[in-house]
Amino acid sequence: MKKLVIKTVFITIIAILVTCFAVMSAFCVFKPKVIAKMFEDLGNYKASQYFYQMQYNKTEDINDLLILIDNTYENQNNGELLNYVGKLISHKDFKAFCQNKNQSLGADEMKTEEYYAGLYVELLTIDGSFNKAIEFARSYVIKADGDINLGYTKFNPFRVLINNRSSLLTEQKQTLKQEIQNLLDCDQIVLNNLQLGYLQEDINKLG
Repeated sequence: MKKLVIKTVFITIIAILVTCFAVMSAFCVFKPKVIAKMFEDLGNYKASQYFYQMQYNKTEDINDLLILIDNTYENQNNGELLNYVGKLISHKDFKAFCQNKNQSLGADEMKTEEYYAGLYVELLTIDGSFNKAIEFARSYVIKADGDINLGYTKFNPFRVLINNRSSLLTEQKQTLKQEIQNLLDCDQIVLNNLQLGYLQEDINKLG
């Protein structure tokens, strides 16, 4: 009788464990965000980042990518953060996302695209990819064909580089100054007086 009870308990425990494993496996496949949130609440950002990445790979939804970016920031993984912010900026829904967020911002507040462009340039610089940071900052202001893109806005990514100029090498500062001077000298680029003022101000900062 005793053996029968022990056997029954053992079988019950095994059944519970198998069921739990099956449920966890199903969540990992179909609802990885749930598992990610569980690990995040426990403070295990490395594990949660893995499952948030699974969630984004599954949906490619910009909202899942934004959650992944926030989580990676908490995980203090600059290399991965650089990758994800790059994906965000090139995401098909990024422009619409920025327009929606900007509706609640004042005229003088940093716009959403400025924030992420600045973050991307800063991460590129930390990564040792200064030339790529310069190329991206230029593409923010003007298009590849030379026409105006978003322009030399108040918080454009060039200004992030200028604000961090104390950490740049001498030749990097010279490259940065030349890039901005080229924008100022280019007749093809039509900037308003406010943006021209930002350009001249930044050239003066670089000496």
